[in-house]
Amino acid sequence: MLPEYGIIRRTFWLLADCFVRSKENMNAYKGCFIGCLGMIVATGVMLVGVAALVWLGVAAADMKLDDGGGKWSERDKPRDKVWVSGNGNEDAPQVLRVKISGVISESRSDVFGREKSSATAALEKIRSAIYDDDIQGLYLVLDTPGGEVTLSDVIADAVRRFRKSSDDRFVLAEMGAVCCSGGYYIASAADYIIAHPTTITGSIGVLMSTINASELAKKVGVESVVIATGANKAMLDPLKPVDQAHIGIFKKAIDADYERFLSVVAKGRKLSVDAIRPIADGRILCAEEAKRLKLVDAIGYAEEAEEQLAELAKSEDVRIVRYKDQPTWRDMFEGSFLSSQGMARALRSAAAREGSVNLNFMAE
Repeated sequence: MLPEYGIIRRTFWLLADCFVRSKENMNAYKGCFIGCLGMIVATGVMLVGVAALVWLGVAAADMKLDDGGGKWSERDKPRDKVWVSGNGNEDAPQVLRVKISGVISESRSDVFGREKSSATAALEKIRSAIYDDDIQGLYLVLDTPGGEVTLSDVIADAVRRFRKSSDDRFVLAEMGAVCCSGGYYIASAADYIIAHPTTITGSIGVLMSTINASELAKKVGVESVVIATGANKAMLDPLKPVDQAHIGIFKKAIDADYERFLSVVAKGRKLSVDAIRPIADGRILCAEEAKRLKLVDAIGYAEEAEEQLAELAKSEDVRIVRYKDQPTWRDMFEGSFLSSQGMARALRSAAAREGSVNLNFMAE
């Protein structure tokens, strides 16, 4: 059913009426039809103009840089908070709940502006919390198979910066159904890790994959023509035979990331790299095995996590909050802007970024 958008709704009804009239009456309604068509075109131009202005505004906001004083950009400043759980009153220690769900990846842009991924939104909230004096702790809720190495490292670094910003600050990571690879990379930066009884974690390692179709290209008569400035500029061309020298170059870069992964986990879990290496071969672990190997501290549910947060805060109760997000232009125009479910979708999208909706993704 069409939403109550006034002139748009009436325009479509008039168009429908024009089409159902007989041919004898079409001349009489020709002016009506042209007028309605003009209104639709004008409305479309207006919507495109508004979308363009929004996109330019968001792009300008994304270009803001560090102000030189060690602070983050305007969008990373503290925002309004909403109570989530915990029995603590307004005087109790406040803990910010931040959820990362799905594949850890950067945001992407479309005609309606920049769409934040769960990981990008979480990073902004963690950075905001660093300069939010009301926040004493972070409560990370992780349900992710992993993702980009660099973004995982940046988020883990932000978590460590939060911990170091004050002596009484702390971070607890709660694992959901899956917390592997980059997800565990982030979790290892926390003071305390609690896994659900059915959590799958681990998968410590780094990978890079591609496809080589050089033999297929020969059969179908396809040839790759590459003009490059050096022998290594066009490495891993999928239409040319694999060069082992190129594999060696990539392996060196991956090994460097792998060694950093090991050192981050070892430092976070207060273990030696040699103790981590035997199990850091990409294998996944169940919660019990991860606890036995000291990769997690406890197994439990949200109730146990809240109890541990209170203990870390050295308080009887804590007040768990989240930063309030507003639906974006993209949320409101998601799918068809004529859908009567558009606003509900927008609210669900905003809630997902705030961490109140569970989004499940298959592991890579």
